Amino acid sequence: MEAGAVELVSCGAPAPGTDLEVRGPDGGLGEGHVGRIFVRSPSLLREYFGRPGSPLVDGWLDTGDLGFLRDGELFVTGRAKDVIVIRGQNHSPQEVERAVDAVAGVRSGCAAAVAEVGEGGERLLLFVERRGPAAGAPPGLADECRRAVRAATGVEPDEVIVLEPGTLPRTSSGKMRRGEALRRWQAGTLGPPAPVTRLRLVQAMARSALAYLFGR
Repeated sequence: MEAGAVELVSCGAPAPGTDLEVRGPDGGLGEGHVGRIFVRSPSLLREYFGRPGSPLVDGWLDTGDLGFLRDGELFVTGRAKDVIVIRGQNHSPQEVERAVDAVAGVRSGCAAAVAEVGEGGERLLLFVERRGPAAGAPPGLADECRRAVRAATGVEPDEVIVLEPGTLPRTSSGKMRRGEALRRWQAGTLGPPAPVTRLRLVQAMARSALAYLFGR
């Protein structure tokens, strides 16, 4: 594998009766080109819960995902809303985040790159979780991350925010919630989770038992 290359896993070919298209701003894209993924199928949803009106346009659903087709199989590369635009250039958050995986003191897979939109345009912010149980970030960690991103992508984060382990929000399946991390940081509520204690475990078990009883 070439330096800087990323290995992607195929999602396979569309199921029978399902159509897929990868589109750019001017329409469909050829094989191997990354664009927005559109799908058409008899099994598609009619509407989103609490949001009346069909999300389909001419029978097609814009999934919001980015990807490409090769040999009839779909490869997903990310979410369109997560794309970062810096000085007119598009950058995937994953390429920024991967750049700091090898930085000593950063927890691998625990970084989130986001764009903060302000009056002067978009600012690249990078949230990273530090390693180690001791409080406080290692000296110079933010600068090391900034240099690593610049070397790998050609862009430099406007700000690197070093966080305690476990601070970055994730979905139930473990995916990074970049937009939620930015929202909490802007609101001043991005902080580490509460420590696990016996009392908290007992309280969680009690809440679960009550929810089960009342849900029967």
